[in-house]
Amino acid sequence: MIKVSGISKKKNNDTHLAKVQENKIFGFWTYMMSDLILFICFLSTYSVLSENSLYFLEWKNIHISKLSVIIKTFLLMFSNLLINLVCSFKTKKEKITYILFFSIFLLTVSILFSDFFIYNGYCNLISKDALFSSFFTIMFIHIFHILLGSIWILILAFQIYKYKFDIINITNLNCLKIFWNFLNLMWIFMISIVFFLEKVL
Repeated sequence: MIKVSGISKKKNNDTHLAKVQENKIFGFWTYMMSDLILFICFLSTYSVLSENSLYFLEWKNIHISKLSVIIKTFLLMFSNLLINLVCSFKTKKEKITYILFFSIFLLTVSILFSDFFIYNGYCNLISKDALFSSFFTIMFIHIFHILLGSIWILILAFQIYKYKFDIINITNLNCLKIFWNFLNLMWIFMISIVFFLEKVL
């Protein structure tokens, strides 16, 4: 009787934990939607300002390397592929999982360094006009999200090392996957509007 009671209690605890993780994913999707609205608002502001700013022609003549933007895009895409591979290898090959996590972290650091070299020489333009302010606000928000993602990767790798692939870590990994997919989609959308605006229009 005691054994049956213990099994029943464990089953109830597992059901409750699964429900909690479902709520966590729902809450994370809600956060992603709010982030999406944030990016859309800033991109819409930039788009409006680019058409009406007196400095738009000057801004078009400022040379921000398209090659650097393409390299960053490649790094983001590749890191996204690796995160999807981590989700595929979970509970199967732990060593490969840790190697992939380390590779993703190195890629995020490379992305942050590439951002520093791309925008470092132009930060003095922030206070010149609302157009420049909106541009750098968009870029800094995206960079901040990548920085948060890199910290999240380290924390999650440590949690998986300590607690393996339990239901909590699997949920956190799925949330990280959603987050990184979102960052990639936003980046593609941003470079289409910001760096290739004249071609889009």
